[in-house]
Amino acid sequence: MRGTLPGRKWSGLTGLRLDEVAEACVFGTRVAALTSSVAGPNPPWRDDLEQVAAVGGG
Repeated sequence: MRGTLPGRKWSGLTGLRLDEVAEACVFGTRVAALTSSVAGPNPPWRDDLEQVAAVGGG
């Protein structure tokens, strides 16, 4: 997924395949879930995401 989004040049998103869009949605959902699981504006670190993925969370 790394490097897929072209920054502010959204026209680059038209070439995405369905599986890439699905992967981005899963990633976003995982980040949102972890962010909501703690008090305050405290988004997860990369290590937090990797731990969730390792236990089967995505």
